[in-house]
Amino acid sequence: MKLLFENLKNQNDKFGFLLLLLIISKILLSIGLNFFDGSKSFLDEVQYSRFDSAHYLSIAESGYECFSCFERFGGSWNQSDWCGNAGWFPGYPITIKLFNFWIKDFTISAYILNHIFLISSIFVIINIFEQYNIKQKSSLLLLGIVSPGFIYYYAIFPIIGTLFFILLSFYGFVTKNNIIVAIGIFCASIYYPTGSFIVIPLFITNFILSDQKYKALFVSLYQYIIPSVLGLLVVFLMMYIETGYFDAYFKVSQKYNNHWHLPFAKMFNQMIVLLENNKPFETRNIQSTLCIFGVLIIFLINARRYYLSQINDLEILSTVYILVYLFIPWSLAGDFSSYRSEALLLPFIFLFSKL
Repeated sequence: MKLLFENLKNQNDKFGFLLLLLIISKILLSIGLNFFDGSKSFLDEVQYSRFDSAHYLSIAESGYECFSCFERFGGSWNQSDWCGNAGWFPGYPITIKLFNFWIKDFTISAYILNHIFLISSIFVIINIFEQYNIKQKSSLLLLGIVSPGFIYYYAIFPIIGTLFFILLSFYGFVTKNNIIVAIGIFCASIYYPTGSFIVIPLFITNFILSDQKYKALFVSLYQYIIPSVLGLLVVFLMMYIETGYFDAYFKVSQKYNNHWHLPFAKMFNQMIVLLENNKPFETRNIQSTLCIFGVLIIFLINARRYYLSQINDLEILSTVYILVYLFIPWSLAGDFSSYRSEALLLPFIFLFSKL
């Protein structure tokens, strides 16, 4: 823990800078909530319980359910449609439930839990900075705390928990601690559907850096793939125990029409919407367009630096990571799914120390 706080030694209070980051982030969030949504207080935990939050809270409170929409509701539902909360992963609800043993309010438990994950993520980032003697800690942390989609760091949604475990796997990778890597991958895999995809940048980076490519393939099998597979098995086993369907997640998700496709057309359409929409300055459109251009520019810059052998392992991992986590959500769904997933692009700050 000493390394985590060493960079704050010049502060009157070693938690002072962290507190300042949270205050700045909360003020910006409050302004945004008030301007776009008419919300008045960022201290009210109810403000952060929206959309899919109800599903995560219901899982924490009463477990999973999966049933025929037509048999339960009739009406315009197709007989092949399945409803329930099994389309959402269990890691976050389980943690909320554990906190609720003491808090006795699921919404407040989730609200507090997210702040703990956010603070823990900052500590992990600081420790990674220390590994590479990165000097611009304050500015990079400030950039990270208000990065694209940062509202999801506070929303009752598993983004910040997933991000924490992804950052943990980053830390394990750069410190060559395979146990921490495995823990990060396993937990990310049970927290969010795209959490398991962290194995892709880890595998690619390990393959690029390794002098023995075949050994890298074997090492990746037990270091990355096995923890991810075990995490996903836990997800589907829990759903099977509570719903009786091993494929409950896919049954419920099917009606949302998520499927693999080439992302480039959707990305291009997003840019057209930004120009043609009656609300051209809609936050979601601006954010997604900036993320698309930003990631591609960073990739081109770091591709050149790799060619010139001017890039380290953390920068390679971060570059591959933001490419994977930009394109996969757009390849699956785009629109709001990409807007949420853009909050997972936070490791881009590791690339700004040299740009």
